[in-house]
Amino acid sequence: MAIVWDAQLHQPQEIFRGHTSPIETLATLSTTVATASDGGVTRVWSALSGQEMHGYYFQNARPLRAAAFSSQGILAVSGDDGTIALWGDGRTCQRQVPAAFGVQCLDGAIHLRKHAHPVRALAFSLDGRWLASGGDDKQLIIWSIQTMKPLLVQPKQEPLTALAWSSSGNLLGGASGQHVTLWHIQI
Repeated sequence: MAIVWDAQLHQPQEIFRGHTSPIETLATLSTTVATASDGGVTRVWSALSGQEMHGYYFQNARPLRAAAFSSQGILAVSGDDGTIALWGDGRTCQRQVPAAFGVQCLDGAIHLRKHAHPVRALAFSLDGRWLASGGDDKQLIIWSIQTMKPLLVQPKQEPLTALAWSSSGNLLGGASGQHVTLWHIQI
């Protein structure tokens, strides 16, 4: 379960129930929350009502390790197989069916494949043009959202576990082991 806390009252505001496996990651955009689990399920919730809006179920259930929303609503989710799945607007679902554990979204995802090992970090640039990914294969990859192709592949000495863009959009930070690396991005 995932819990939204009221920071002023120090108590739960909403509780999201539905995952049957441990939740590994989450992403937020305005009043939408996406949670992804070790069981390979991504659920999309309303932070206002606590209701599940829909879920994405992968055919080959694999642990999911990272999730991110772009400012335009694109949802990226990645996991142990090194694949990144992208939904054009992860907040809504055009085709859905009832499933055993909620509403399953049938909208197709675009799959980005370049990582050879689990992807543990995802971050969209603030303008939504680029997606940075990193993980156990010790590579930083920056993807063009327009072409869905890698623009930059940068080897690292250690696996990347976290990524974040600066507000200017030309600086990207990455955590790996006991180090933080900052890249000046000129694309």
